Amino acid sequence: MGIKSLRGKEIKETLERSSIPIGKIYFYDFSVESEWSLLTDFKGEPYVVKYPTEDMFKDANIILVASPEGIDQKFLLKAMEEGTFIIDLSNSFNEDENVPLIVDGINHELIKGVSIIANPHPISIILSLVFHQLRKKFEIDNISSVAFQPVSEFQEEGVEEFINQTVAILNATHIPRKVLKEQRAFDLIPESEKNERKIVRELERILGIKSSSITIIKAPVFHCFAVMTFLTISGDPKIEELEAEFRKNPKFKILARNQTPTPASVAGRDGIFIKISKNADFPSRYSIWTVSDNFRTGFAKNAISIIQRIVLMQ
Repeated sequence: MGIKSLRGKEIKETLERSSIPIGKIYFYDFSVESEWSLLTDFKGEPYVVKYPTEDMFKDANIILVASPEGIDQKFLLKAMEEGTFIIDLSNSFNEDENVPLIVDGINHELIKGVSIIANPHPISIILSLVFHQLRKKFEIDNISSVAFQPVSEFQEEGVEEFINQTVAILNATHIPRKVLKEQRAFDLIPESEKNERKIVRELERILGIKSSSITIIKAPVFHCFAVMTFLTISGDPKIEELEAEFRKNPKFKILARNQTPTPASVAGRDGIFIKISKNADFPSRYSIWTVSDNFRTGFAKNAISIIQRIVLMQ
C-alpha cells in the first residue's frame, strides 16, 4: 500500500530482487482516482494499482503500508481481524507503545505473537544498528549525533521543488516553498526538537538505553541520511579493532582509509557506510561518520528482512 511513494517503489524493487516465495501480490495507492488509471509492474509483469479498501484484506498474509501521508489506524483493524500481518512504514504507529518498533538483527524476535509492527525512522535504524554492533564488544557512553536529512524525505514532490529552488536562486527569481515550506537549496536548517525527541524515544525502545542525544539538520542533498556520532568507547580501542567489529555484520561497509562515504556516492547502494576517527587529544573519544540510503536501508531492506523471518516462522 503506497506503491506510488518513493519508499513504496524501493520496497517493490527490493522485493523483486529477493528470494521470498510470493504466491500473489497486489498494489494499492490512495492516489488512484479510477480503475486502470495507474499501472505498475513486478518482475516484468504488469499490474493495476487499486484504491485501498477493506476488501484487500481478505486473502492477504502480509500488508506493507508505505503511504508517506500515514493511514487511519482504524482502517487496519479489519486487516488484523482477518489475521493479516501488517508492517507499517508510514510512521502511523511509531509512537504507539503497544506496537513493536522492529530493527532486523536487533529485536526481530518481537514479531512473534503480534499482528502489527512498525518500521522505525531511518535515522533510528542506522544508529541502533551502529550502537548494537559496538555494544557486543565495547562499552559506549556520552553519545551525541548530528544527522543530515535529505529532501527526498518529502517524496518526489520535495525533490522536484528542491531542484526548482536551486534553479530559481541561480536565476534570481521567486523561490517555491509549497512542499518544503522553506528554502532548502544552498542552506542548512535545524529540525524541530519535537522530531528529534521522537528519534531519541525510538532508540530507547529499540535498544533499551537512555544515553543518546540527536540533532537533525535539514540539508541540501537529494538522498541518504548522513550522521556524525560522537561517543566514548571504554578501553581506548584502536580504529582497526572497531572496524573489525563492524565487518562482522554484512550490513556495514568499511571503505579504504583514504575514502569517505557521502550521500552522492552512497545513494542507491545497500548497507551503512562507515568511517571512524579517533580524537588524539581525548582518550577513548571517537567520531563515527555513517551514510546510508534512506529508502533502501531505512525502509526496504528492513521490511523485506522481516518478511523473510515471518516466512521462516510459518
